[in-house]
Amino acid sequence: MSRPSLFESLKRARVFQVLVVYLGAAWFLLQLVDTLQGMLALPDAVGPVTIVLLMVGLFVVVATAWVQSLPSTNSREEAGEVPTDWQVAPRDILRSLRAGRLPHLTWGRAIMGGVVALSLLFGGAGLVVLLGDGSVGFGSLGPTPAGATEAATGIAVVPFSVNSDELDVWREGMVDLLSTNVDGLGGFRAISSRTVLARWGSFVKDDEVAGLDDALRVAGGVGARYALVGSAVSLGGRVRLTAELYDVSDGSKVGQAVQEGTEDEVLRMAESLAVEVVKELLENQGSEHLVSESQVASLSTHSLEALRSYLEGEALIRHGEYERAATAFEEAVGLDSTFASAYHRLVETYGWMEAGGDRADRAELALRALRESLPPRDRVLLEGREALMVGDVAGGIRIMEEATRRYPDDPDAWALLGEFYVHGGDQQLRMEEDRWTAYSQAVRLDSTFGPSYIHLVETAMHLQWPDTAARLLEAYTALAPGSHQATALRLGWDVQFGGDEARTAAFAAMDTLGVHTAGDMTNGLAFTPAGLDAWGTLAEVMWNRTRSPRWQADRLRVLVARGRLAEARDLVGSAEGRLGARGAFLQDLAEVSAWVPVGGTDGCEAGPECLLLTGVKAVDRGDPALLAEVREALESRRLEETAGGHSGRPAVIAGVESTLDAYDLLRGDDLHGARSALEAVTRVPGISGWESALARLWLGRIAREEGRTADAIRYFRSLEPGSDLGWYGVLLQARAHRDDGDDVAARAEYGRFLEYWSDAPRDHPFVTEAVGGAAPH
Repeated sequence: MSRPSLFESLKRARVFQVLVVYLGAAWFLLQLVDTLQGMLALPDAVGPVTIVLLMVGLFVVVATAWVQSLPSTNSREEAGEVPTDWQVAPRDILRSLRAGRLPHLTWGRAIMGGVVALSLLFGGAGLVVLLGDGSVGFGSLGPTPAGATEAATGIAVVPFSVNSDELDVWREGMVDLLSTNVDGLGGFRAISSRTVLARWGSFVKDDEVAGLDDALRVAGGVGARYALVGSAVSLGGRVRLTAELYDVSDGSKVGQAVQEGTEDEVLRMAESLAVEVVKELLENQGSEHLVSESQVASLSTHSLEALRSYLEGEALIRHGEYERAATAFEEAVGLDSTFASAYHRLVETYGWMEAGGDRADRAELALRALRESLPPRDRVLLEGREALMVGDVAGGIRIMEEATRRYPDDPDAWALLGEFYVHGGDQQLRMEEDRWTAYSQAVRLDSTFGPSYIHLVETAMHLQWPDTAARLLEAYTALAPGSHQATALRLGWDVQFGGDEARTAAFAAMDTLGVHTAGDMTNGLAFTPAGLDAWGTLAEVMWNRTRSPRWQADRLRVLVARGRLAEARDLVGSAEGRLGARGAFLQDLAEVSAWVPVGGTDGCEAGPECLLLTGVKAVDRGDPALLAEVREALESRRLEETAGGHSGRPAVIAGVESTLDAYDLLRGDDLHGARSALEAVTRVPGISGWESALARLWLGRIAREEGRTADAIRYFRSLEPGSDLGWYGVLLQARAHRDDGDDVAARAEYGRFLEYWSDAPRDHPFVTEAVGGAAPH
């Protein structure tokens, strides 16, 4: 018998059928690789390596078909010498390899080899993407935080489509121009135009019309999260530029921007187009980025550089870098004097810096002049901020509580409401729980804005929630690691809730604090024995270093609140002026022998507080001559402030005069008249400190006299966090509960009072009363 020809052997081995099937499968696999590269940004080497593997696979498949067609193969399979067609038999493979022989070729082994090779290829490619980007080809889903090393969210500007030869220069020219303009705005990163164009050339031929799928595939292939697809259309001497943004992950359209003008204005239009593109991206990503969705509508500028400076300032203020943020916002308004949002943030930043002066005044005046250009939401916020500036707590709370009802998803509205609660909420009977609600809402809506955390951490410490405070403090420190506020909050937490080692280190660190940091630390110290003791230590350290009356007054506050009355007497005896007036008032309140004689008004140069306290003592002691002297001094001070053009201060002095009048009515048992006058005083813009505390103390007494126990308790409780009368407020709450027949609540408040006055003389009348009141009946 003649030997069969090669063609007959190939035909018998069904090589031609196998080739058709294999080539079809190979084509499908190459299309799949192409798609995955576009979607997942797989490395460029995946395509060539796949082709090499397919070529090796082709050889293996043809060889397998040849071997399986041999007659000897069938007989060996029947004899059990080799595996059957579809068996893998891994042990046989190992025996063959150990013996130095090529394993017998079967279809099962050929398929398994292909699956293993491709799995290793794609697994390795995926690992490269994960280790390289931190995501599956989409990059970061937000802007890079300050100090972070991860790449920001990528935008790929692909070549524009054009409808005329005259505009052909802008087909690829827009890639360069828009990539340059967009890069760095709002924390976004433009993919290099050279990278995009090189990738584009490998996917789209010069004579082809690219579609959206091509653009998304190219953008994904270069690691972008977003693709910017655009067109330049000539319209009778004018040009319309259109840019559309797509999310590479799902192909959804994110937004669109359009600019129209003459051909000579293409550069200006490209700049404006970049501004609108970034606004669309910021609105799409909301609080994950530098501004919340509600703020995007306020970005009224068309200046690319002004927007760039504004967004730089936003990034800085979020991380507590207020000085640098102020510089950035100043640059923004310098580039665009109508940029109201930048003025708004600039004024806010000056507030966080506690920097007034001409710069702050000019920024505030400019912002007011632009009021009508602001969106309705921002006009409300401006109205609230103006109220805060003049100390109109009652009006500001009313404005901002209404604003949060109208704009419940606006973090700025909640944060500004929280500011009012912090800087005078007690005057309007808003407690720590209200403050917590406002700031926790602000942080929930925008967890990347550092300043909102400051008062939230302080409030958690006031409410004695150490774990919550620690968690929030950690989040704030991550946002603003170098800020003095982070230092102040950490020390405040350590001295109140830390272990022995942490507390010792925190107390030791007090001697190194700057005045600003020390002041911020007191804001987080709760009205508790531990908080007061820490405050007293800090006040003594700072007094010894600075000799500032502020720290002397803080020392007196703590000594009286802890019942250390002998030390308080010695401190007052060595002081003059405002501290002497406080001492004269507190000596009567604490029912102790005189610490200091009530003098005249000569030592009251510091402010109306001293005159008010002196006037109260004149009323108590029936000294009409001294009372007349106080009234004359108040009137003289009010006229001086009016002549000096200080619009708010005369109203404050008038409020002090009204407070004194109301107290006179109260002493004369005119409860209704006193109540009306005092309620009016609490609404006077600028009234704070002792003036406000005394008004609330007396309103609480009136409520108790009138049988309104719940109102009385609210007034007395409002004295705790921010006044020198907190300890007395606790005692009065106990008495109010006792009078109301609530023995359980009365015992609890008497017990609290004893904790505060643990250092007081045991025979003091208040201590004796509290011991009896706290005992079970």
